[in-house]
Amino acid sequence: MRGGKLTGMKTLLSIHWIFLSMATWMMGFLFPLYLNSVGFSEIQLGNVFIIGTALSTVVFITLFVHSDLIGRKFYLVVFGLFVVLSSLIAAALPPFFFLALFVILFYMATRRSPWTFGKIFVIEKFRREMGRSYGFFGASITIGGSAGVFLAGVFVDSFGFGYSFLICSFIGLISLLPIAFLSGEKVKPQKFSFKPKFTKIFTGFILHRFMYAVGLSSLLVFALPLYLKNELLLPYTLVGVVIAVQYIGSILGFLSGGLSDRHDFRRICYIGISLSGLLFLSAGLVGSLPLIILALFLAEFAHCIAASALPHFYRRVSTQLGRDISIVESVGITLGGSVGPGISGLVISFAGYPSVFAFGCIFLVGSALVLYALFR
Repeated sequence: MRGGKLTGMKTLLSIHWIFLSMATWMMGFLFPLYLNSVGFSEIQLGNVFIIGTALSTVVFITLFVHSDLIGRKFYLVVFGLFVVLSSLIAAALPPFFFLALFVILFYMATRRSPWTFGKIFVIEKFRREMGRSYGFFGASITIGGSAGVFLAGVFVDSFGFGYSFLICSFIGLISLLPIAFLSGEKVKPQKFSFKPKFTKIFTGFILHRFMYAVGLSSLLVFALPLYLKNELLLPYTLVGVVIAVQYIGSILGFLSGGLSDRHDFRRICYIGISLSGLLFLSAGLVGSLPLIILALFLAEFAHCIAASALPHFYRRVSTQLGRDISIVESVGITLGGSVGPGISGLVISFAGYPSVFAFGCIFLVGSALVLYALFR
């Protein structure tokens, strides 16, 4: 593919993911706060998120293992429609447990999809600058997401949860427009084949991603916004501002992704993940809002520099891009992302909010040690 077409593809994908992430991160910010406001306890939130996210894993892996055969463009549309559907359900129907499961299922599957597609597109199309290209995609996703979180806080204080969910569905529809301008792939009919090679490194990499996701999701899915709202007594708008500033660190981290193309990507990943865990821990202990914001900003910067190096690891462990990566992302990240919130609900209920920051730190640092043991 020529340079101009590659640049056009990168631009269209980035615009799509900016709006898609704006919608999914709005849902991720609004929905747990909404459930908590109508009476869901931290334990109930943990239960509904662990089940809903686990179900999203089934949907996620079922779709991605076929993306090699049917084409990536089709699935970009499917995941875009998922977030529209989830936000419409949240706006229109009362929040009982089983309905909440479906809302979480759809928006969590969609929220994971840009990161997986981004790795696949980078490995397939941008091999000469994988860290830089994935960093560009990651920055685009995070720009949209941080804007969504900020706007969600403003919208819910101004209009309430119902109208905020409707706005979210409209943004999800806008995200579908750039896909229409992407050139379709020539997909050759072929017999479905799923043969991931579960080598020591491949299996260990799944363990690393699982531990990483447990640590990160235990903090970010609902513990952090509830901590800011319930413990620090911040209004929704200010909660959104704090989290949006946090994600500016993510954007800067991803924009530094070219470092992994020029330097030892393994060392960058080990150090970045470990530092992020320690910084998240400090955010739960310092008690001062300016210091909390600084710690969250630096934690996101560190772990997103590390995340930019991931395509280099995937290229070394994968033989069937869509199917191999879907296994790692689904079994590792998505299952870990379902376990983390479930455990964090229990930790918060029995030991308080600071303890959940310690829990997340342990798993993040542990995941870096697993990665070091595999690739040293």
